[in-house]
Amino acid sequence: MSANVPNVPDAYTVSLELADKPGELLQVLGPIATYGGNLLSIFHERGDITPRGNIPVEVDIQCSPGQLESILSALQGSDIDVVRVAGGSNNPGMIVLLTGGSIVNNISNIISALTTLSIRVIDFSVTMPPNSSTEASCILHISGNSKGTSETIDSINKIAGNYDLHVISIIDQEVEK
Repeated sequence: MSANVPNVPDAYTVSLELADKPGELLQVLGPIATYGGNLLSIFHERGDITPRGNIPVEVDIQCSPGQLESILSALQGSDIDVVRVAGGSNNPGMIVLLTGGSIVNNISNIISALTTLSIRVIDFSVTMPPNSSTEASCILHISGNSKGTSETIDSINKIAGNYDLHVISIIDQEVEK
């Protein structure tokens, strides 16, 4: 995040899956406190079980986009399963569909170029039909950079143009892992 962009607090809902054992919720609260997040609410219903055998927990916090990145990194570093992050007006999530034959050979370069521009790739999936070397598609779940949605889209279009790819982007305030 550039130094001239203010850290305006936004509200986020962080959806997690926790193991059903003592101390798990405390591991979630630690990084929020450490990185200056303001805890708004916790929804935890111990009787619900996810398909992976964990307990779903939703934590509402208020923080800047930079603080959120630090909190998420700390949670993932503690093996906390972050399933979804929703909210935040300054840094909306997007789903981007790239199409074109050069995706398969250049996906790591494309992701590196996005990362260099502070566009976080949450998840991606590449598909190529059998017996085809000219058709491929990639779905990217991204979190835009701090300069806004239109600049994020412009950056993606420029990178895609370098690889002769077509772009379809959808702003989707909820970006799933």
